[in-house]
Amino acid sequence: MATKLGAKIYRDGIVANGVELVMRKWIKSREDMGSIFADNSTVFAHVAALIDSKDTEQCRNMLKLGANVDMAVICVVTAVNTYAGKGGNVTVWMCSDLKETTLKVNVYGTMSSELGGIGQGSIIAVLNPDLTDYTKDNYRGISVKNCDNVLLIGEIDGLQMCKGVTTKGTTCKNLVYKHHQGEFCKYHLKAAFDKPKAKKTSVIPKSEDIIKQVDGTIQRRELDENDKQNFIFRPTAPSDPTKVMSTLGGLGSLLNKVTETRIGTTNIMGVKLPVMTTAPPEKCRVNNDKNRNKEFDSAVNSLKNIITPDHKNNKKVLGLLQLIAKYVNYVDKECIQKSGILQICSSLFDHPLDGIAIESLKLRRVIKKYMQTPLKDNAAPTYLIGRKKEDVKQHIKNQATSKDLETILAASSDVDAYVEKENIETTKRKLEALERMNKAQEYQKTVTEIEVVATYCHECKRWSEYPNPPGVATGTILSTDRNPHGALDVNNLHLLPKRARFTILGKIISFQTRYCWIVTLAPRGLYVPMNNNVESFNAAMRDCIANRVFHGITPEEAADKFVTMLEENGIKYIASDFDATMISKHSGGYCDPKSDIAVLSSVTEHFKAVAERIKRTNIKLCIVTFSDDSHVKDHPVYISGGRMVKKALEHSKCTADIQKVYDFYPRFWESPSQYKKLGLKGPMPNYKEYHLRQICADFNVELGEIILLDDDIYNCKNAKKIGAAVLHRSRYGSLLAAVFAAMRLALDPKGNLEVI
Repeated sequence: MATKLGAKIYRDGIVANGVELVMRKWIKSREDMGSIFADNSTVFAHVAALIDSKDTEQCRNMLKLGANVDMAVICVVTAVNTYAGKGGNVTVWMCSDLKETTLKVNVYGTMSSELGGIGQGSIIAVLNPDLTDYTKDNYRGISVKNCDNVLLIGEIDGLQMCKGVTTKGTTCKNLVYKHHQGEFCKYHLKAAFDKPKAKKTSVIPKSEDIIKQVDGTIQRRELDENDKQNFIFRPTAPSDPTKVMSTLGGLGSLLNKVTETRIGTTNIMGVKLPVMTTAPPEKCRVNNDKNRNKEFDSAVNSLKNIITPDHKNNKKVLGLLQLIAKYVNYVDKECIQKSGILQICSSLFDHPLDGIAIESLKLRRVIKKYMQTPLKDNAAPTYLIGRKKEDVKQHIKNQATSKDLETILAASSDVDAYVEKENIETTKRKLEALERMNKAQEYQKTVTEIEVVATYCHECKRWSEYPNPPGVATGTILSTDRNPHGALDVNNLHLLPKRARFTILGKIISFQTRYCWIVTLAPRGLYVPMNNNVESFNAAMRDCIANRVFHGITPEEAADKFVTMLEENGIKYIASDFDATMISKHSGGYCDPKSDIAVLSSVTEHFKAVAERIKRTNIKLCIVTFSDDSHVKDHPVYISGGRMVKKALEHSKCTADIQKVYDFYPRFWESPSQYKKLGLKGPMPNYKEYHLRQICADFNVELGEIILLDDDIYNCKNAKKIGAAVLHRSRYGSLLAAVFAAMRLALDPKGNLEVI
């Protein structure tokens, strides 16, 4: 990466894009540019690295730039053009890195007087360039809508026209940088060093030679004609009619035999005629349909059997999902409804493996389309135009048999063995990298701040419950090479003995040195201690679980007990997920308000009961979801985010008073151009940390006063880590018959409830 990054002050100019630029005039002083180049918050990339990338984000990833680092490029202006566009004047700067790369810089709107003086030979720097696609003249471009992102450094010395002359006798119009290229362009240099081609000597034949050659050709042709034999063509004898009829009769009998083998025939008055009946083909088609239905049921049953909580059969699950997708168009709709494949697909949406979740979503949409649901994007319904009949080749290609299933299941063991081998190789590479890493880097990646909680000394043979032994300051680590009772500052972790080691155990870190001092450490950022609200709520919830308080009661009674428990333990806000929490189904992130009525009308009765009960309290309700409305904001049909929540309340006749809907998907807010719109200094955190912290900022509450209700275990673990109360329910295990069916509490396969 050293060849694609960096700019610096050098002699009478600067070095950018690997070329020394001699300055004729400084607009920005030499000292100011030196301080800019020395600032680590801005990195100057080469123009070639930016142009060779798909977009700016790919260039940043290729150069391994952090989210808090700005990227800039330096280039030389070779031509300036201004024209009037729809939104105002547009100024185009043709720029070059004085090597082989040329690009366009499009500036929209009015410019300052300083930028208005930019001309040929000006050196500019563009901060966080927005790279556009290729234009009609095959140039990449940079779009500049804020002139504050452009810095005029100065003017370059030595940019001039080539002194060569073209073949037409005119002067060459190519620009050259004489301090780097000389006074001639590369085309004239190439022409100067190319060896001249030898001229072909033309030989004019004499008239005597031409006459001799013509006479010789005529003589050869006469000899060839004399050597040819004369052929006599005679009329053929008339054919025998009897022989001809016998030959045709033999061919006719052969054709009849072929026809008999292909289709059924009948003998009428000694003449065999084909039987034109449709009963056998219909019977054959019915048998084929039954076989396909059986094969489809077999595949669905196999899928049900291999889905386990420990996700050990991921390869088989993925293969069966792809196999079932081939069966859908050849199976009766009644068979599909009875199989329960739609419920299986919905349960796989939150699978930890992205490939399985995507394949299940694809299969669900294929089934919905086949079941004659009107297509999205305003396409024509299938029940009006019917399904297109496939040709024979496509039918044979798409037709799946039980042999495919057997092949997938037989090959799964080989795939698992290969994956295990790859995992072992990856682990070996990571261990080798850790061995090469020095101790300072190792501790820097794992521990940021350490506090000694308790110590044990083998010499004294006792534990010390004090935060530190007598004479040892707070925030220090015990044990040095010289004195095991000495102290070592936390800033000098790399000075620890080489045999020292640490192990992460849940919320604690156990550290051991060669002097056998065992120190229990708590690094910053590993966990956040629970406040009194969360601890008291967890204790009350465990008591309810042990006493089976919520069993055998109505949703209204369960909601009353649940909300009362929240009031007693200081919970002020309920942050509920939307998919598979507020509603019993999963929308997939967006839906069609006309065709996906079943999804929008699936708000659970327990959620309605809780929403009605909190109206008599000071507890407020918010929705936190990954269904980002910015994804389909301008789509003519689909809705998501807050609009989808509002439609769900209407279709389900739910009167919940929702304070605010936080609809953000972290992957959509990773680039600087996106997360800066929200006022963030870096990419949006994963899980729902941003959603919960926004509730704290908007309503002036603490994280310990919020409870998150979610069906994703990773969202719940992250919320617990930052200090919020959480309730979660896994899809494995039975549901309680009360409000926790809506609250998504955790149930292990035996039906035992646990509070995370």
